[in-house]
Amino acid sequence: ASSRRRLLLALGITIIGLVIEIVGGVLANSLALLADAGHLFSDAHIAAMGSLAYLLWLLNSLFAAAAIGATAVVARLVGEGKTPLAAHASNQSLLVGVAASLPITLVYMFGGDALARWLQLDAAAAELSGRYLYIIAWAVPLIAGAGAVRKLAVATVAVGAEVRAVTV
Repeated sequence: ASSRRRLLLALGITIIGLVIEIVGGVLANSLALLADAGHLFSDAHIAAMGSLAYLLWLLNSLFAAAAIGATAVVARLVGEGKTPLAAHASNQSLLVGVAASLPITLVYMFGGDALARWLQLDAAAAELSGRYLYIIAWAVPLIAGAGAVRKLAVATVAVGAEVRAVTV
């Protein structure tokens, strides 16, 4: 009887929280609250989002590492006074970032379901992950390009400042 009472109490608290979230989401016109309330019905959404959050973190980390490495190479070349090589290295880093984003985009768009199964998600979570990967695939070049363009802009400013200093 005691365990049944605790179970009913937990269920009651969950339902009250659900109702508060739905009412608050409707009153505040907040899609985030309504979506969060919907997550109480399924663990598949949570599993899909958790797995894909890791994938996106990994993707962003790989592109950031490449951009940081390119910045170090450009800085070294500018410091050595080899500005044409520095400009060439910054252009190559941008090209590598764009070229690397294309196959990743294609895998996310057309192989998202297989990638989700490879992550050993259950059927419902794998289906949600595949749909989410297809949506996210359109942003992969932007994720890659943002880091590369930012580093390229810094390198171009550094190279440009060095070229002006040399030509003055």
